[in-house]
Amino acid sequence: MKVDLSAYATPGRYKKYLEDIVYSNSFKRLAHKSQVIIKPTRDHFRSRLIHTEEVNQIALSLGTELGLNNELVSAIAMAHDLGHTPFGHAGERTLQNIIKRELAARFGLNLKDDRSIFHHSSNSARILLKELDKIPSEIIDGVLKHSWSPWKEKQSPTDIPITYEGQVVAVADQIASINHDTEDIIEGAPYTNYDCNRFRQCIVIEFKEKHPKIYESMEKDINTFIEDKTIHPGYGRENRVEVFIQQIVNETGKHSGDNDIKGSPRALKHPIAITDPWSKFLNFYELFIRESIIQKESWFIGRDAMAEALVSTVFNHIWPNFRKGWSQVRMELYPKEEIAKSKTKPISKYLEHFLDFYQDHYRNDKSHKDYYQEYFVKAKNSGIWDINIMNAFSKKSKKEKTENYEPLSNLISVIDFITGLTDRYCLEIFDNVYHDFII
Repeated sequence: MKVDLSAYATPGRYKKYLEDIVYSNSFKRLAHKSQVIIKPTRDHFRSRLIHTEEVNQIALSLGTELGLNNELVSAIAMAHDLGHTPFGHAGERTLQNIIKRELAARFGLNLKDDRSIFHHSSNSARILLKELDKIPSEIIDGVLKHSWSPWKEKQSPTDIPITYEGQVVAVADQIASINHDTEDIIEGAPYTNYDCNRFRQCIVIEFKEKHPKIYESMEKDINTFIEDKTIHPGYGRENRVEVFIQQIVNETGKHSGDNDIKGSPRALKHPIAITDPWSKFLNFYELFIRESIIQKESWFIGRDAMAEALVSTVFNHIWPNFRKGWSQVRMELYPKEEIAKSKTKPISKYLEHFLDFYQDHYRNDKSHKDYYQEYFVKAKNSGIWDINIMNAFSKKSKKEKTENYEPLSNLISVIDFITGLTDRYCLEIFDNVYHDFII
């Protein structure tokens, strides 16, 4: 995607966009979307909103040390997860499978890459493109590429954010996740099977076995990075973040040959860097959390499976009704207290606003008849998930395109609705579906 950086260092250039992002409904809903712990049993687990705030704080610390445009840093940080699904990555995997199935079965489109079918980063970018007027392309680029880091394996040069501001948000996202996943896993004991001592012992032993020479040279740093006993209750958050920031600042200065990189156009040639030993350790740390705990412990597996079932059930309830036509769609939501009192169906809410919005864009409102066509042009070659679908669909015959354009747009609008749900709203719809099923 071509990015115009000619005015990106201009003071105040990003203030309006940052304000629009923070006051958006998509941002508000992050307060009730899961981070790593689905259906928290305690008060202090991170939500997707708290994760976003922590990413912003770390990114601003890095941006300040490196002399960057912190308005741009915050705009990217606050927007980077706007498109996340209910129930975090479990919801994302479910939607990837649903879209893949529906595209193959109904439209003859066989897309293989899950990330091109649906991904929260591309969904965040498309929300910005659709809802904000003339959003600067460097914000879109930073949001699209926020999964990059200097220590991840199997990355393409095209994954690197084109500005240093986008890069500091990407690495802040990774370090925030490492930090709060560690705390949430330990906070979740005994359910997670990892208290502070077991977590520290396991990660140290496994890293030592995999990288004995690096461990020997970093033993003291690694132990204090994981657990800092001066901070109650020993999670080491402050130490982890400070060590990370200092390592990045020092190595980036050496790598770029310039300690003040403000306004530098060289972000792609000389990206943010970290030493090889720390790169190996942080990559291992991320994989340990994901592969040895989240994907292995039954408590996480069970909650992910339940979340996947919830999202799938909600889709399977809405989509058949949606395909019947606008006039027949009525998603009825009932307050839980009313369900408890009676088997009757007091209708408390319709989704008419949402449906009317899409009806305007896809059908009746002439001022919006080219809405999606304009959006496709604006986001061309930017990796947006529904553009990948439409590009594949464009290879169909004229007859197939005429017959299926609207149903395909309807599928995208249903996915949009589900990605916008909070965890609790998704649970409410599921409760109503289940209630209708059992009576």
